[in-house]
This record gives sequence, structure tokens and C-alpha cells, in this order.
Amino acid sequence: MNIKRAKRTYLKTLLSIDRSSFPPQEITPKETFIYRIQNFPQWFFVAEENDKILGFISCRPCNGEIIQDEFFSTNKIPESTTLAILNLAISTEWREKGIGTRLLEHILTLADTRGYSKVIVSCKKELIPYFSKHGFTPNGMSHSRTLIPHHNMIRRR
Repeated sequence: MNIKRAKRTYLKTLLSIDRSSFPPQEITPKETFIYRIQNFPQWFFVAEENDKILGFISCRPCNGEIIQDEFFSTNKIPESTTLAILNLAISTEWREKGIGTRLLEHILTLADTRGYSKVIVSCKKELIPYFSKHGFTPNGMSHSRTLIPHHNMIRRR
């Protein structure tokens, strides 16, 4: 398995994986994926094997320690030492095989080497143990417009 930067040519597969991973109100619009690939490709990676995309992780620099809804839109990218994980999604048939962990570890290593002091993520309750295993600690509830309860988590370097 290889981890490499996402490309616009992967868009159809990225959208399909996203739709199979999140409820309708959390699906990422096509335009947002295009924006992320164009504006912060250094934080958007796919896992692939034999030219098949297995999953992806998308991040961006942000201000603060809490995931905000505007981080998911196409607003200005700040200079910051905090990185927000926006999406971590694996194709249905490839889940529970360590691919998400490889993508997450890749991002955490990059964040450390690039001088980011904090990485934040918002997740459902059942994913708290997963992110805890990777050094994240709970940081309150999210106040998302999706109305699905999410927990903010933070990893400090």
C-alpha cells in the first residue's frame, strides 16, 4: 500500500468513499474536494494499492482548538500551528485493515516534522478510543450544524 497526494483525477472515487462513510448531512460537496486538492494538497492524501484508492485523509491548518463548521468550507487558510483533520474515510471493503491508521500516522508524522503543535479532530463517540490510541484527548463537544453529536479531540506535541 502506498500513501500519496490526492489528485483531481481521483475525485469520483473520493466522492464515493465519502458517501459510503458519512451520513447525508456530512457528505463533502464535490466543489469542496476540488478546493482542498487545489489549495492544500500537502494535507490531502490517499492510500492506494494496485492503482485502487482505498481511503483518504484530508486536513487543513486552522486557528483554535475546536473544530468549527467553517473549517469544512472554502474559507481563507490561516498561518497556524494547529492542523484540523477534516475527513478520514476508508472504502467499505477495506475497513478494519489498518488503512485509516496508516493515513492518520502519516499525517501526524508530517504535522510533527512541519512544526504543528496541535492536531484536532471531531468524531462520533464510538471513535474516541480509536483517536485516543493515537495520542488525542477529549476536548469538549462539537457545536456543528449537522446536529449529529461529535466530540472534539486534540493531540498536543
